[in-house]
Amino acid sequence: MKEAEENRLLAELWHFLKGSNRYEGDWIQKAKALQKYVDSVGGPSKAAPKLPIGAPMINSILRLLTLPEEVQKAISSGKIGQDTGQRLATLGDPERIKEVTRLIAGMPATDARQVVIFAKRFPGRDLEGFKARVSSSKGKRADMNFLILAVPSEVLWFMRGEASKAGLSIQQWLIRRGTEGMVPTEKRPK
Repeated sequence: MKEAEENRLLAELWHFLKGSNRYEGDWIQKAKALQKYVDSVGGPSKAAPKLPIGAPMINSILRLLTLPEEVQKAISSGKIGQDTGQRLATLGDPERIKEVTRLIAGMPATDARQVVIFAKRFPGRDLEGFKARVSSSKGKRADMNFLILAVPSEVLWFMRGEASKAGLSIQQWLIRRGTEGMVPTEKRPK
């Protein structure tokens, strides 16, 4: 590759990767341009010093090009985000990747990523059911704060007994006991 062509490609990649529109655009085209540059300089580790990203990120972006054609099209069209595409590539099996892609197309990115992570961690499990759980939990989430509390053994045994009598876990029993008599936030005096 001639120096002028390499400099043009390098400038284009900087714009793609760190410009104001770095999260927009066709990530498959960006990956192809990156592949062309990486090939011209001899690999991701040689390309990284000249780019605003490191070799691991270069490899992650290039992994998009290993995805089946229909998945690449879904990424190009924006039905699936590039970060979700990178996670899909870790599934390995092209048929599994296609199956998960069809399932998550059009889902919000955070939900789609959860489904892909689930598919990777639990290969034989029911993805449809998990997708339904992820989708149905929207709007039902509450901010959670965690409390670690040291309690004497006898207190723990008491709480276990009370929770068991109520058919609850200790956590559920503590929350129920802790919120008894509380006034909902919107009804609290100011």
